[in-house]
Amino acid sequence: MGRLFENPAPRVFALYGNTGDHFYTPQLRELDLTTWLWGYLQSLGYQRVVLFSPDRKLHFLDEQSARLAEFGTAAHEQRAAPPRRLSGPLGGARLRGRPNAAAGPASPPPAQVRWDYGQMTDEQAGAWLNRLMLESVATAILIQNGEDLFSRLDDDAVRLWDARLGDWTGARLPPVSRNIAVLIFRGEITVATERFPRLRAHLFGANNAAQPLPDLAFRIGTARPDEVGALLHRLRLLGQLRWSPRQIADRTAAVARALVPAQDGGGLRSMAWLIHQVATLDLAAEPDHWAALDAIPSLARQVKDRLRALVEHARERRATAGPPPATRGPYDIGRLTPTPPARPDDLANLHLALLGSPGTGKTTLARLVAAIYRQEGLLATGHLVEVTARNLIEEHVGGTAKRTAEAIGRALGGVLFIDEAYSLKDNAFGKEAIAELVQAMTNHNGEFAVIIAGYTDPIIQLIEGRDANPGLARRFPGGNRWTLANYRPEELHDIFGQMLARQGREPDTALHEALPGAFALWHQAQDAERFGNAGEVRNLVEALMQRAGPRRVIVREDFATLPAWDQYLSLRPVPTLDEVLRPLDALIGLVSVKDAVRGLADTLAVQQRRGRTDLVPGHYLFQGNPGTGKTTVARIMGEIFNTVGLLARGHVVEVKREDLVGRYQGDAETNTKEQISRALDGVLFIDEAYQLAADNHDAYGRRAFETLLASMENHRARLCVILAGYPAEMQRLIRTNPGFESRLDSIIDFPDYDAAELLAMAERLFTAQELRLTDTAVAALSAHLRGWDARRGQPDFGNGRDVRKLVDSVVNRQAQRVRPLLNQLSDAELALIDTADIPE
Repeated sequence: MGRLFENPAPRVFALYGNTGDHFYTPQLRELDLTTWLWGYLQSLGYQRVVLFSPDRKLHFLDEQSARLAEFGTAAHEQRAAPPRRLSGPLGGARLRGRPNAAAGPASPPPAQVRWDYGQMTDEQAGAWLNRLMLESVATAILIQNGEDLFSRLDDDAVRLWDARLGDWTGARLPPVSRNIAVLIFRGEITVATERFPRLRAHLFGANNAAQPLPDLAFRIGTARPDEVGALLHRLRLLGQLRWSPRQIADRTAAVARALVPAQDGGGLRSMAWLIHQVATLDLAAEPDHWAALDAIPSLARQVKDRLRALVEHARERRATAGPPPATRGPYDIGRLTPTPPARPDDLANLHLALLGSPGTGKTTLARLVAAIYRQEGLLATGHLVEVTARNLIEEHVGGTAKRTAEAIGRALGGVLFIDEAYSLKDNAFGKEAIAELVQAMTNHNGEFAVIIAGYTDPIIQLIEGRDANPGLARRFPGGNRWTLANYRPEELHDIFGQMLARQGREPDTALHEALPGAFALWHQAQDAERFGNAGEVRNLVEALMQRAGPRRVIVREDFATLPAWDQYLSLRPVPTLDEVLRPLDALIGLVSVKDAVRGLADTLAVQQRRGRTDLVPGHYLFQGNPGTGKTTVARIMGEIFNTVGLLARGHVVEVKREDLVGRYQGDAETNTKEQISRALDGVLFIDEAYQLAADNHDAYGRRAFETLLASMENHRARLCVILAGYPAEMQRLIRTNPGFESRLDSIIDFPDYDAAELLAMAERLFTAQELRLTDTAVAALSAHLRGWDARRGQPDFGNGRDVRKLVDSVVNRQAQRVRPLLNQLSDAELALIDTADIPE
């Protein structure tokens, strides 16, 4: 691609973007787009430049074009007086000239030359334009405010205009004709497919892409330094600026940063505005963005070397690809000169995927990367356009591609930052956005960069998943995927101090000394995959400020109501292992289970005391009927592992088969990994785990089980998996995979409760409700529970669950008995369970 319209073969072109700007030429002229196009097209040899707008209809800027439009080729043979020009530093602007009075008989009288045809209808104007395009005179038609014209036409006029424009792009014009039409739009191109099918297909291609074809439509961006320099020299010659040419050269870049908006929608405007702006500019030197990165040690230590290598490689590739075309003539302006699209291999890949938990500085890093790209000459403006999937997706066909194209247009010259980009793959229209992004990253290679961000696994799935767009993996290769680790405890402490200071607060001496250790404990207790990092610190600071009120100094007691912080700051003692085991001792029955768990706790404590550093929590199989305390014991084991330091959190994530398997192909692996991620640094408790392999034809369950087995090995130091279920079924589960049993550290049997244990359990439940059994009721309840002996050991025996149901039944029966006597019984009598309340 060379200069605009050098190849007239497509016939119909479009200009869009900052078409309302003022432009400054190398000869220091100030022009609007129409005037620039008029002069530029004449420099290309177009003898007749015709302007059309919805309001003025046909009009002209020079006499030759006006005469040729009205009188056709005969007028071309006349000799007209050459147009006058202004001389001096502002020279070169043509003025309308008077007709040559000495012209021969063929020349029409001056009064017959019309400069505009404002009384025409749109249909009449269209017919005139069609005639002019078909004539042999080299003609360029500029259709201004295209969006206004196309929106006001009725259906019949739309069909006529679309037919004419379509004919111009087809074979109706002879091959030797150089005639062209240029549609000018403010902002984006607005050509509806349903109204202008031929024009839309011409500009956007047969597949109706969201972005127009770059060979036919040219986006006018924001001003570049070449125009800013021309502006400053113009102001100097006008006496409006007292800078020397050397000072202008030194200050142009700073003025460009200050004057030119980063995004489309604004650029260099009228002289009055510019004179005022330049006079009031603060031309402080651009900050060193590398130094700004160094000022954030947590980011610098992770990415600075990689970013430096990427930038140096990109600069080398850009130098190899060759410099942009030099200014060649009076109408050559940088942003009005198409840049040949670089081949994918010509320039380095500037796109990045930033992976990690929230609050790790991904947005901050994206801003710094954008600024560094501009500072190093890799991008024109280096601004950042921040969007999420929600900003790109429209819930109707074609809408998403359009919204995505608009976001890309705003980002040209800078960086498009898409946070939580993985959400695009979860929406039916998200693939449309991804396809548009991939296409733009090819068509505008080197003109902007895309940075996507989000949790590690979902972003990897977006790039490499089974249904991923293959173009994403090429544009985000391994070297362009940067993982930002969670902040270290000392970094969180530093961020906390900085946030407090910005609010005019500070900790007192005692709190200041205790905070480093407290942040270490807080950091250890977090879910590493979902921890909000700086965001969590911000929430902490806000909570403390609310607690402290107007008080400037923050004290320990301000943390007292914040979950777990009372423990981190020793406001509440950390429980000992014996204290953690007390709930186990309080359980009814389960003697063998208690012995096994206490033995495990004792072993871990002793091994830890001996300095063993290779200890892991292990994985366990609990087998027993329902209601035998398996879930309760799993929670106690999580607390044990947390207390001895093997699991940072010790929480329990309870799941069943349906939580792991999902409904569709591919869900099993994804869902299982998600639940494992939730359980990291704690316990994953899978109830009725045998259902994962109950059927040899259950491919989903088998896939979930295989994923689980791999994670049991890969995450041994951060995860305890407890699988629970009926004894016989759990034994069959063990036999389904030869490697499963070797991953289990222990199998713990949970026996059924006997009648005495069930009675003790029931009495405890009644006591919790402040109810008391009579002696005869105790005897009746004991007899009722002994009747369950025949069910003990059977799969349908619910143990503690059945006791809870029985207690609920007794309470309901008692309520029915005493309801008619409410006004006659004392409170003590209302709390009494009698024999009549016990089922037979």
